[in-house]
Formats: sequence, C-alpha cells, structure tokens
Amino acid sequence: MRRRTTLAVGAAVAIAAALIPLTALAKTYSDAVHGAEYYATTVDGKFVGVATGALPGAWRADVQHAALAPSTVSITGGTFQIQTVVNGQIHTVVGQFTNSGTITPTGGFGTCGTQTFSVRGPLAHVGVFGQPDNGSGIFQATLTHYQFSFFGACVTYAATVNGSVSLSF
Repeated sequence: MRRRTTLAVGAAVAIAAALIPLTALAKTYSDAVHGAEYYATTVDGKFVGVATGALPGAWRADVQHAALAPSTVSITGGTFQIQTVVNGQIHTVVGQFTNSGTITPTGGFGTCGTQTFSVRGPLAHVGVFGQPDNGSGIFQATLTHYQFSFFGACVTYAATVNGSVSLSF
C-alpha cells in the first residue's frame, strides 16, 4: 500500500512539474534605461541608450504606434533589444512590443516647447537571441520632445527617454 501511495504521489508531482509554464521558472532582470530618439515619423520612433542594473549594456528600441495626439495612442508593435552579459557571456536579449502598449501625453501639448509622454510597452517573446524566447517584460519611460518655433512651425530638435525595463526569461 505504501509503495502505491509513494508512486501515486511521485506521479502527481511529476505531472504538476511538467505543467508549470517555463515563464514561471524565469528570472526577472530590472534596469534603468536612458537614451535618445534618433529617428521618428508620425507612427514610429527609434531609440538608443544605456541600461544600468541587472543587465547593463547598450539597448535600442523601435516603437511603432498610432500617430501622436493630445490623447493616449496605442503601441502597434516594434522591437527591443539589449547587448549585455548573461551567465558570463555577451548576448543580445530581444523582445517584441505587444499591441497592448500605450503612449500618453503628460505635458506641453498645445504649446511649442517641451512635450512629455508616458510610454508603457509590454514585451513578449523575450529571450536570448537564438534561444527560446517565451519570456515577457515591460518597458516604461518618459519621452521628452524638445521643440522651438521656427517661422511659425514647431520643430522638434531633440528627444530623450528615461525610465526602466524589466525582462523575465
């Protein structure tokens, strides 16, 4: 009887372990991110910068979105990657922005000067490039556009981004 109980318990534990999603076993890494926007259209922003924290290194992001407006707009896609050291080796960690992210104006809209936006972009398919990418993450930052008036037109001459990224893989 004991042997059957032991086997039944062992089988139940093995089945339960097999059902645990891999993301439950993932490690979470958090970093501060600082950078600049180097390319922008009405529906796309490309950024580069430096991350400090659990995965320090150089990062870049391509955030695709609905046209910026005085109200919240959706992130429609894009990519995030960071060159960093994982388990003692240099790797590129990648992820994809999901279409559930948002960009929300937080100040300066309606004037020509400094505009700020809150960027919140959930990430899917996070992992080391070339390895399974079933992790997740979140990119959260303040985007600041610096502008001046030039012959009646408002011109953005620089943009910075400061915030954080959390990656689980």
